[in-house]
Amino acid sequence: FDKLITVEDGVLEKDSTIDISACFGIFKFGILPVDDPRMVRAREVLRTTLHDPIQTGGYARYEHDAYYEVTRDVPGNPWFITTLWMVQYDIKCAKTEEDLARVNEELLWVVNRALASGILSEQIHPYTGEQLSVSPLTWSHAEYVLTVIAYLERLEELGVCTVCYPVG
Repeated sequence: FDKLITVEDGVLEKDSTIDISACFGIFKFGILPVDDPRMVRAREVLRTTLHDPIQTGGYARYEHDAYYEVTRDVPGNPWFITTLWMVQYDIKCAKTEEDLARVNEELLWVVNRALASGILSEQIHPYTGEQLSVSPLTWSHAEYVLTVIAYLERLEELGVCTVCYPVG
């Protein structure tokens, strides 16, 4: 998905920078179903471009993000918000409890990088995992809460929530 499309002097200009928000908006607003081949392909491109090159894990916002840039060896610093957006997508895609295993890992990634007080910043250092930029960032906390709620609702939908469906 293109990051931005503009029209200048009647000419259509496309910015094809890989940007997580372009995909997340399409997902969040239900423009395409999560299993649409374009969404599945976009998810893979985001993982290989904005996640895999980052040693500490997490997702950068977009390619060549220079905001609080630490190094040009990665696409940008990982953000809690963008990582949680991808977790929300994975939650929606989950069809079994096993599908949620990756979700658990990503949620733990967030928890393990929170300060001892539970504070989440905007982003983290791509090599050391130290928090960078604004801290606390309410938006990071809000996305975490929304993600946990989505996770619990998905467990209920799948019939695996032991609170909703007690065993024995």
